[in-house]
Amino acid sequence: MKSSFEVQSNNIKDTISIYYDSNKIREQKEIELEGSLELGIKHENWFNEYTHYQYHFDWLLMHSLFISSFTYFESFMRNSAKKVELKTDNYIKISDIKGNSDIDKYRKYINLIGKIESAKNEGVLWTKIMEFKHVRNIITHHYGRLKIRLNIVEKHDIFFGPSKSQIRIKNIAFLEDFAETSIKYMKNITEEFESNKG
Repeated sequence: MKSSFEVQSNNIKDTISIYYDSNKIREQKEIELEGSLELGIKHENWFNEYTHYQYHFDWLLMHSLFISSFTYFESFMRNSAKKVELKTDNYIKISDIKGNSDIDKYRKYINLIGKIESAKNEGVLWTKIMEFKHVRNIITHHYGRLKIRLNIVEKHDIFFGPSKSQIRIKNIAFLEDFAETSIKYMKNITEEFESNKG
């Protein structure tokens, strides 16, 4: 479990680094395009290219990085549940557990069969992760259309448009919040699992 924690937490941290590196490229492209306009040099796709970097690049990148980060978290939860399944001589398997989603099934298995208290569903971290999960589902399954109010959306002001019925991740603080929350949750599970081994 420790190696899964190290790999997945580093992957999540890397998505933040990728954002900052990509943002430098975006800023440079904007400067180049604005410079070419000032010099009167405009190629056929100038407007499309400029609006891409000015208005779409950030949110498209952040959505992609967030979905990747959440996938790394899910991988940790699946790997941890499998580790518990291998380490315990229990006749109950992961597939026997019911949950609201795969990730909830893994959490339940880690908590109930692995006896990892950190994996209970009543903590602040898990509640926050479930809100992040809703955002991920809204992005991947509903093209960002928001049907319910989520604290995490309001906290980071990731609404798109005046109706506040659609979301677009437009600030890095949202990704950093997910990274901090998910890594802390994974670390708690890992440390408890390691201490229970002895």
